[in-house]
Amino acid sequence: MDRSAKTDKLNTVVNSLEKLLQFVDIYLPLANCHVTDFILSGQWEKFVPRNVRVELLALNDEELSKFPSGQHLPRVSIFQSNGAPCYNLDSDLPEDSVIDMNDGAVADAIYSNTLALEETVECTIGTDEEQNGFHRFHPSLGKFVAAARSNTLPYLNILTDIKSLGVGSLVTDDNHDNMRRNNQFMSTKKSYEVSIMSKFCARLIAQHDINKVVDVGCGLGYLGCDLVLCHGMTVLGVDSSKRRTDAADIRAKCLKKQWLGMIQHMKKEVTAGLDASTKTDHSRETEETMKLRCDAFHIVTHFINSASNLDNLIQQHLQTAESNSRLLVTGLHTCGDLAADLIHLFLSSSSSQVLCNVSCCYNLMTERFSDNVSHAADGNLLSEHGFPMSKALVEQRCCLGSNARMLAAQSVDRTANKNKIPAISLFWRSLLQVILFELVGEISENWCIGKLASKCSTFYDYVQAALKKLNITKSISESDVEGYAVKYHHYYRKIQCFYQLRTCLGPCIESIILLDRLAFLLEQENVEDAHLVQLFDPVISPRCYAIVSIKNHTVDV
Repeated sequence: MDRSAKTDKLNTVVNSLEKLLQFVDIYLPLANCHVTDFILSGQWEKFVPRNVRVELLALNDEELSKFPSGQHLPRVSIFQSNGAPCYNLDSDLPEDSVIDMNDGAVADAIYSNTLALEETVECTIGTDEEQNGFHRFHPSLGKFVAAARSNTLPYLNILTDIKSLGVGSLVTDDNHDNMRRNNQFMSTKKSYEVSIMSKFCARLIAQHDINKVVDVGCGLGYLGCDLVLCHGMTVLGVDSSKRRTDAADIRAKCLKKQWLGMIQHMKKEVTAGLDASTKTDHSRETEETMKLRCDAFHIVTHFINSASNLDNLIQQHLQTAESNSRLLVTGLHTCGDLAADLIHLFLSSSSSQVLCNVSCCYNLMTERFSDNVSHAADGNLLSEHGFPMSKALVEQRCCLGSNARMLAAQSVDRTANKNKIPAISLFWRSLLQVILFELVGEISENWCIGKLASKCSTFYDYVQAALKKLNITKSISESDVEGYAVKYHHYYRKIQCFYQLRTCLGPCIESIILLDRLAFLLEQENVEDAHLVQLFDPVISPRCYAIVSIKNHTVDV
């Protein structure tokens, strides 16, 4: 890619980021609210316009589970009490319009004829203080969902078609054969991810004359083992946890023994006259070759950050001169800031030629402009942070917020596929917050309840377990707890709706994080090109996007 084309691509990415931020900025207060305070803080009334509440409460369970993914969203008209339509939410306003909740005339036009229906589904609680400072919202649920979906990676014209990278199909007979063997050593989900990622990396390796792979955050060594055994690569697996690297080493040794046995079994199957399509390269290899291949996975415990020296690690643990190394730097579901650190390592290493990374756990990522970021006495940052990375977002001092990043780690596609709606534990936790406030007189940000609900058969048991865990000595009777449950029962459906409404924002926030990294790579002088590709089926593996980058002194992808 020439400099002009690279600049054009960077401008396209930055423009998409600007579009995304214009949408997300409106809804960051919604994304960053604490759902534990749903009842106590009146979030239903504060964040959701009345007409959208009506639409949400009209959804059945299947529609509720699917609407964040853009499926099963009915076109809703609000009816008067006599059944006559009074306001069509999907046609009477401009397609891209956003309600200004401070405009009384606009608000009245939408709200004036919705109260009768809202009362019939029992969703009004007292008076409504006109959104309590949350002033903008799209005019209907359908328009909100459509706007949210249009601001996600599949609809922004940013993703690179994987076939255009020249790697061909990643789902082949060999791939299924690898998965069949891998299923004996890992979960079905992990087997799917490893098989696809390994084959993708192998194609990049072949294209760019790579001779070594560094698997950062290797964990139990799933990807590294597959690259060694299925594709004949020399791999250095690096993880900060000695417990994980020890386990990976043990697993690799066990896998070596079983792998050789499986290869011998496959040879017997082939010679027994199975169809040629089932025959793989492994069936032709000698046992000696396979033993050498199994010894090519090296595992080291090392804490990786943006200041680490990748070239030194290679020389130290693979006993290879730097000039002889052409590295692919990879990581499958690198957690939190490790994804950003991996990018910095790739850029600073003279041996690194290609980057292929799939990240996860955005909730564990640190933000440069967050209030709780650590600074030195001179005001400078103590270390690199995971977000933002690009010049455009650094100049804007962009900050998403911890709860927004938590949303980015959720999956609307898997939820829709499994017809899942929020469990009663979500309601229990928000109602517990009311009880705690009235018992203690205050709420502490340090209270952590955890997953107590799964261990409790009744709400009373849950309250008692929570009081014990929080070391709160004040007591409450079973009848009083039951009284709270009866008084606030109508919030159960509302919190389910509210939770799903917030979930719509998750893919938008993930898109901002990934486009920020893509823009950062395209800004670098030593980067020839960078891509975002959808590597996995999001229902099977929700964190499905890979960042691929090639240094400018390699063959152009």
